[in-house]
Formats: sequence, C-alpha cells, structure tokens
Amino acid sequence: MLVIIMISPSTISYKSLYEDSEQKRVQLEVKVMELSHQLQQLKKMISGSKSKNFIVSNDAVSQQPSLFDIPEEGASCSVIDTKKVAIPRRRLSNHHLHIRDI
Repeated sequence: MLVIIMISPSTISYKSLYEDSEQKRVQLEVKVMELSHQLQQLKKMISGSKSKNFIVSNDAVSQQPSLFDIPEEGASCSVIDTKKVAIPRRRLSNHHLHIRDI
C-alpha cells in the first residue's frame, strides 16, 4: 500500500525550520569548540607545553658563544690569595656499622 501525502506550500513553516536549523548549528559549533579544546589539551599532554617547544632564531645563535670557544688573548684570570685547608678524616670503627639479619 502506497500513501502519498501532498503538502501545500502554505502548511510549511519556514521560520520554524530555520530556527531549528539555527539551533542545531549553534549546538554543533559548541561541540566543535569543546572537541578542539580537548584536542589541544591532549596535544599538550603528549608533547609538552609551548614553553618547551622553543625555536632558536639565527640572532640568538650568533649572540651566544660556543661552549668550547677559545678565550681571547687579553682575557685572563689572576689568583689573589690562596689558603691550604686540611679536613681531618675520621675512620669508622666496626661498632658504627649496623648489620641486620634478613
């Protein structure tokens, strides 16, 4: 049995259809924002925060000296005063050691 329903243009409420679609669109936008936020949090958990992902620029590299740079000829260090310090050593006797039976 085949039933055909004819809807006349006057019975369709375009305003209510528009309002329904607008409400669904807003709900979907909120859902996308929530999922985007969750994705960002998961990325931070996996790769660390943005402060850990430091990108070095060429200017920063040129200003920082190398770890093994040879100092200039004029750069020197002089020692003003020295002292000899003797630290007495104590030897532990056997009664200081504790051995526990397990």
